[in-house]
Amino acid sequence: MSYFFTSYSSVVRHQEAFGGFGFDVPAMLSAPMTLPEGTPFFLDEDMRPREPRTSCGGGESSGLRV
Repeated sequence: MSYFFTSYSSVVRHQEAFGGFGFDVPAMLSAPMTLPEGTPFFLDEDMRPREPRTSCGGGESSGLRV
């Protein structure tokens, strides 16, 4: 599992590419659910977002059923 950090400067630097997919970059960065700058996030081997194993419920190793 790899981890990265949110970076507004990277989004702004590549905003032309995001615009090509129909994203409104200023709206993305000011949305109420936007992650704060520097927030770590985890990706699996296929570059899909993953929760850390220590999050609510213990992640994959937990036997907790919800």
